[in-house]
Amino acid sequence: MRYLRWLLLFLLLAAPAWAGQLRQGPPYGEISRWLQSRQLVLAGYNGVTNADLIAFFRGKAAWYGEAAGNPAFTSAGQRRVTTERAAEVMGYRSAAEFLSEIPFAGNARLGDIAKENEAARGCLNRLLPMVRPVTFAYSPETDIGVAVLHGDAGGDDGMLAEVYQTVAGSPKLKRMVEGDLPYRPSAATGASSYDGVIVDVSAFNVHPALFNRLFTSAGETVYTPLFLPPERYAETGGVLLATSQGQARKLLASRGSRNPLMVKALEGSRGADVRIGDANAAQILATERTSGIFRAGRVALVFRVK
Repeated sequence: MRYLRWLLLFLLLAAPAWAGQLRQGPPYGEISRWLQSRQLVLAGYNGVTNADLIAFFRGKAAWYGEAAGNPAFTSAGQRRVTTERAAEVMGYRSAAEFLSEIPFAGNARLGDIAKENEAARGCLNRLLPMVRPVTFAYSPETDIGVAVLHGDAGGDDGMLAEVYQTVAGSPKLKRMVEGDLPYRPSAATGASSYDGVIVDVSAFNVHPALFNRLFTSAGETVYTPLFLPPERYAETGGVLLATSQGQARKLLASRGSRNPLMVKALEGSRGADVRIGDANAAQILATERTSGIFRAGRVALVFRVK
């Protein structure tokens, strides 16, 4: 455990670098087939994309590293073992880089927050040991080894649970996520017939984040993932992540929603934050009062995926 914490600090201080892309031939084909059979996505394959982030929150992200054999060793067994260890280190470097790049809230990444906040730094240090090597392939023909690592994002002992507990237990981080000004409708609204909400952010440069939030155009907080109970947040994060309205409906249906409110994001939506109109904000709060959609985790965002 202590070794991994020091490894994370070293990797984050080192120059950012991904372990590269999977190529053709041995041992890459074996690794590709293994990933496909488990529906895992190599996160950071082409930088941190929305598709990678969605895979992470769904527990389908993996990281890999590769290494060539050490010519100092003549034994085939020694070359395989040392190559495996070196590939794992490169895989941990990819995982560490990705974790630090995960959007936190607003325009800040988790690594940005960790540089300034001790609680966030401790959280990031605890996330990397949750990543474990899950498979390794070595080709004597090319003398190259590839290691794949994976970590569970969801669940009571997963990365998301760790993030939520850290933020909820840190007054400074909690204030940062909650926002400064809660939304108060200017007029009373009646009961709502909706039982969920889908916000389409695909027209804007918005990313899946640890704390995607909804704001009015005036910057008033309509929704923050801290409204969720910790066990619900630990499942898939603060919002349901979709790439189409149809997918969002299916995800909401799995949580009991049959008639979600459809909302379009407004200009000013960027990073992890989404701007919506005052009328939609009032509708969302009316739906929350009627159906308890926040605690039930019935808030979905539709993202653009390139």
